[in-house]
Amino acid sequence: MNKEELTTKMRIVNSAIELTKEYGFASVSVNQICKAVGITRSTFYYHFKTKDEVFDYHILNPELYIMDNILPVLDTTDPLKQFMLIFNIFLKQFVEVGPEALRLIYKRGIEAKVHIKVLQDFTLWQLYVKLIKKAQDSGEIENNANPESIMEAILYMLKGIVITWCNQEFSFDFYAECNRMLDVILH
Repeated sequence: MNKEELTTKMRIVNSAIELTKEYGFASVSVNQICKAVGITRSTFYYHFKTKDEVFDYHILNPELYIMDNILPVLDTTDPLKQFMLIFNIFLKQFVEVGPEALRLIYKRGIEAKVHIKVLQDFTLWQLYVKLIKKAQDSGEIENNANPESIMEAILYMLKGIVITWCNQEFSFDFYAECNRMLDVILH
């Protein structure tokens, strides 16, 4: 995919998210997304088969989202702080898509209509593991399990919190709960 195609794809994703925040997932149509982006329906369908796929792409490709928000991470040399900043950017992605879309993405994952990647599939897996190792070496992370196992535990923790958050109608502070449980895993 060339840079122009990626830019168009991200404009579609960003517009769909903004429209969903304003009108709700069920109320947003492909036509509305196309109008907001200034593209034709055929351009939309070149990039995505359905509106659902737009949100799948957003959640299942966190590298692009994180890269757009990475600058604050570069302001610190503290590996645990870098890890936490990246992790919270990743969490923001879940909240940003909204409750309806998030439920749909997980439902589609359970029904195997969409492949929900595991962190090992993400480009950032090695970055997360390296930051955990550095934080262990500096004594910031007390858990002495291997970094890959810690990341696996974080992944399972995150999936559980996302599903609980959806099932409980988003009745608790998602960020606070994820960060609380992350602290338990790391220390």
